Amino acid sequence: MDREEFFLEVQKLALQMDDLIDRYDNREEVVCVFLTGSITEDEFGDTTVQAVYGMHVDNSDELESVLEFFRQVYENNQDLGDEPNWGDFLGDFGISLN
Repeated sequence: MDREEFFLEVQKLALQMDDLIDRYDNREEVVCVFLTGSITEDEFGDTTVQAVYGMHVDNSDELESVLEFFRQVYENNQDLGDEPNWGDFLGDFGISLN
């Protein structure tokens, strides 16, 4: 599978996620932020990002909350050296995996 084919498939999945949100009429309740991509370096050392992304947030405060969530997950993952304990971490936000 080549890179273009991969990103077309990722795009299809992103559209399916968006359709799912609408099918359950959750557009006003769901925060959705995603990015799938690859970072490559050209022969001059410049980096480029090829990505499929999307977001549905109501305002910049909501976006900042999501970004802070990702920062904390990343930092916890770095501290642990492997997979974070999602149950404990999400529990800090009042989210249960049960």
